[in-house]
Amino acid sequence: MPWLLYRASSFCFTLRPEANVIRLCSIYDVLELVNMRPEFLAKPLQDYKVCFDFEHMVGCGVDALEVSIKKLAQMFEGWDCDSLLVMNPDVVVTV
Repeated sequence: MPWLLYRASSFCFTLRPEANVIRLCSIYDVLELVNMRPEFLAKPLQDYKVCFDFEHMVGCGVDALEVSIKKLAQMFEGWDCDSLLVMNPDVVVTV
């Protein structure tokens, strides 16, 4: 059973209170972020498809990106579930 392998390597964690987390829960959150920080995009927003430059985001101090996909599925091609992408492991605290 392959899922046993994943369970053996999983762990519970939280993020440090000072972590800089960008939360995207609606199309308005994405558009506001793109308008305020267009350099976070790897390529221009086209047909409402988002492609972030994660390395640049980390360089600007972003520690994690939280995406609530329910209202954003069409913008985030290939993302099919709510996600927390931790880009800075230093903000992770194991529980």
